[in-house]
Amino acid sequence: PTPAQHALVAATLELWRQAPTQPPGPEALQPLDPELRGWLFAQALLVRVGPELLFLPETVEAMVAWVTAHVDAGNPLTLAQFRDHWRTTRKYAQALLEHTDALGITRRVGDERIAATS
Repeated sequence: PTPAQHALVAATLELWRQAPTQPPGPEALQPLDPELRGWLFAQALLVRVGPELLFLPETVEAMVAWVTAHVDAGNPLTLAQFRDHWRTTRKYAQALLEHTDALGITRRVGDERIAATS
């Protein structure tokens, strides 16, 4: 990317940094042309957690690490506990917990998540 495109990407990513646990939707990427959007994902500057949910990689890593430590300690985790701990909304909490399910870290049992190996 050109210096101007790098500046545009930096400005766009700043939107995610302002609210890492309640990030904007994909419409915030509209100022970027399709090729630049592709580059952004190829560089793993954003992580798709759901069809319409994008997070900074460091946010996903922190959330996944917290969930992993929580369930590996033998503590079941509810969506509400995750939501409250991360001060996010149900929409984002559910997507992140489904992401940990897909990664094989957790599995859902009723209203709780437990370690997938339990």
